[in-house]
Parts: sequence; structure tokens; C-alpha cells
Amino acid sequence: MFDHTYDNSGFKILSNTTNTVYNFREIIPLTNTVIASIAFPLTETYSGDSQIVGVTLTAGVKYPIYGTQIRLTSGSVILIKM
Repeated sequence: MFDHTYDNSGFKILSNTTNTVYNFREIIPLTNTVIASIAFPLTETYSGDSQIVGVTLTAGVKYPIYGTQIRLTSGSVILIKM
């Protein structure tokens, strides 16, 4: 459907099922959303939240999850840039 990056404002709107590479620190679902896959920036203090894959994320709820790439099964999200 759509995939828009607003670099000046620091976010990306994502509503497709292709793999998207983008460094983000927060996910805000615009509709109820299911994540197919997600990659995390692994560090000593953050190892990601792989349990989020396959779970329905509620529209309008902020999820403070860092990621480097994401693929949706369904739904649409705003990714807040790192």
C-alpha cells in the first residue's frame, strides 16, 4: 500500500509486507498490526524482544522497541527514527 519516509521529522509510515530496513526506537501501530519479522541492534544492554513476532499489536499503543529492519504480516505502523 504505502511506505513513506519523512526524514526531516524522524519517522516512517509503513503499510506493506516487504522487508524494510530502517533504524527505529519505537513502533506505533496505526491499525492492529502483526509483525512477521524484526531485527534488533544487539548491544550489551539490549537484546531485542523477539516475542513480539506474531503477536497482534494494538492500534495507538506505543511500543518502545529498537529495531534495524521489520516486515509486517498485516496492519500499518509509524516507526520513530533512532
